[in-house]
Amino acid sequence: MDKKEIVDSIIQQDKKEATQGETETAYQEVIPAFRTYGKSKIPARSPYNVILVFEQHKSIFKGVRYNDFSKAIEKTELTPWGTNKGLWSDEDTKLAIAFIDEKYGFAPTRENVEIAILKVAKENAYHPVKDRIESQRWDGVERAERYFIDLLGCPDTSYAREVTRLWLTGLVARIYQPGIKFEIVPILTGGQGLGKSTATKRLLPDFHSDSVRKFGDHTEDYRILQTNAVIEFGELKGFKKTAIEAVKNFISASSDDIRALYGRKPEKVERHCVFIGTSNAKGFLKDEGKERRFYPLQCGVNDVACHPMEKEEGYFLQVLAEAKAWYDKGQPLTVSTELDKELEQIQEAYKVEDPEKEAILEYLGYFYPPIDWYELSPHERRQYFLKHLQEPLDDNQQYKEYPLAFGSAQLELTTPNEVAYVVFNENPTKGRGGRYSQKARDVLDNHKDWERSEAKKRLWKNGKPTHYYFKIRR
Repeated sequence: MDKKEIVDSIIQQDKKEATQGETETAYQEVIPAFRTYGKSKIPARSPYNVILVFEQHKSIFKGVRYNDFSKAIEKTELTPWGTNKGLWSDEDTKLAIAFIDEKYGFAPTRENVEIAILKVAKENAYHPVKDRIESQRWDGVERAERYFIDLLGCPDTSYAREVTRLWLTGLVARIYQPGIKFEIVPILTGGQGLGKSTATKRLLPDFHSDSVRKFGDHTEDYRILQTNAVIEFGELKGFKKTAIEAVKNFISASSDDIRALYGRKPEKVERHCVFIGTSNAKGFLKDEGKERRFYPLQCGVNDVACHPMEKEEGYFLQVLAEAKAWYDKGQPLTVSTELDKELEQIQEAYKVEDPEKEAILEYLGYFYPPIDWYELSPHERRQYFLKHLQEPLDDNQQYKEYPLAFGSAQLELTTPNEVAYVVFNENPTKGRGGRYSQKARDVLDNHKDWERSEAKKRLWKNGKPTHYYFKIRR
């Protein structure tokens, strides 16, 4: 192929690219005035020069934006090096370096590409949650404080209205003032099918999650907080699986130390989310007096016009707009004296009736023991269960002394004596006569998922063969 053919080929390729959407010709005609160094006038590897390159390509200069909510850089168009829409990734950085080296004759550092793309993206910054909240002007019709009353059939009381108003205002406040102190967690209680989770999700459907499981004991939990505005504790399983103090501490924090998406080291990130719980049963509070974070709302008491899923989209946008109006007027984020006095009486109906049974059910149904569980001694098993609960270990031991990772399968074999010791630290020598051993036997005998074996088996190293209970595989 001679020089003329090469030129013709390049021209034809340019024409082909120009037909794909809006042309980038205007971005490619100008040769960047690179900053150079040395007599050879080699372009410097600086962020300034990388930005000049990006300015030549519309899919980058106009197609990359910064998400002020998630702190992520997003691609809205196909990049010049062929990656699709989505989040800016390490792959994009590496391919951008190769692209610039090939097309413009210099290879910027990875750090300088990241600096340049951040600056370009910041020029196109947006906040998707604020955009949704501000998408409609409030029409002046008061509906927001009846949100759970109208959607879920909660009693129309001053208590329900105030809790709803506080929570919705707190939601907006956390968006416009990340890190502002806010600890109020409504707990939506009632039977399945009412739409409790749907009601929590439809306000901000793209920024809702029910995936927090370890209440801060896992890095992914903090990622979820960073990218969502409404965190639902689905069916309150986490309240049973974790020590209540750990739950309260997790809820009360206003910031988290995490490594940002494009950061090199952990940094303080202010929270921009609120919490809400859902439960089919009432017994989710421990009998420890008044708890100023959890506000039960009984659902399904009254009939509703339609299921939350069937409600028109404009309704939810108006609820957000009204909540924004409350926030703008300085609606307090703390409960009134009247509500505080009423809370303890309301919470009484939602406390665990049998905490010992709940503790046993926690061990049988929500604990995921380490893979080598049946090689461990009873003492070691108890320490791992305490670690699972995030409670102090016996004899001032440290968690690091028990490094085995928790498995992915629940408990499959046990005995009443083992349950009594692991859960309640009851001396195994008491045998069948022990109070907690008898309690565990009663629970196991009446549990639909557990059955007593007529055979005997050794359940731990050096242990004696004994009758045991096994989990029924369904």
